[in-house]
Amino acid sequence: LFALPSLFETFGLVILEAMSFRKPIVATRVGGIPEIIEEGENGILVDPKSAALAAGIEKLLLNPHLKEKLRERSYKTVYRKFSRDNCYAILDFLKLIVKHWKHD
Repeated sequence: LFALPSLFETFGLVILEAMSFRKPIVATRVGGIPEIIEEGENGILVDPKSAALAAGIEKLLLNPHLKEKLRERSYKTVYRKFSRDNCYAILDFLKLIVKHWKHD
């Protein structure tokens, strides 16, 4: 598993890297992390307190089914939302918007 006990995080690229290696994630609910992690769907979000982080880690360690579910969903999330192809498609879309906006 991968745990990110951050008090402040703008985005959390390290989370995407862990997800690409099929690691189930436990992370604090701060900054941009909730933009990546959906509680119970592709990871576990906890308050930025050591006891909450420990409880999230323990939850994964004691529940192999949840650990496996989050492992696979985190992998799917990173490639569905944050793959290179998806980023290029978003950039192309934004370029199109800017092009039309400049002509108005």
